[in-house]
Amino acid sequence: MTRLEEIDRETAIVRGILDKWQLPSNVRGTDLEFGEDSNGEPAVWIWLTVDDELKPSDESIVGLNRFITNVRSDLLRAGLHYWPYVRFRPAP
Repeated sequence: MTRLEEIDRETAIVRGILDKWQLPSNVRGTDLEFGEDSNGEPAVWIWLTVDDELKPSDESIVGLNRFITNVRSDLLRAGLHYWPYVRFRPAP
């Protein structure tokens, strides 16, 4: 399997997992970025674009944490070849 085929396979798995869970109301979108982590290991960064709130409500924080926990658990069970990192970036 070529690296591109492997990334396509991993993308399909990650997207399937993300689609399984409803995005919290403060998440505007998701992006994937493949590369190597600081140890030189294959990694995928899952970027969640979130509302740029200086003081998010407790409800927003709880919903986001629940979503991340569920997604992260599914990603680890999926046996990805790329280590998943979930990160945030503010919505424009």
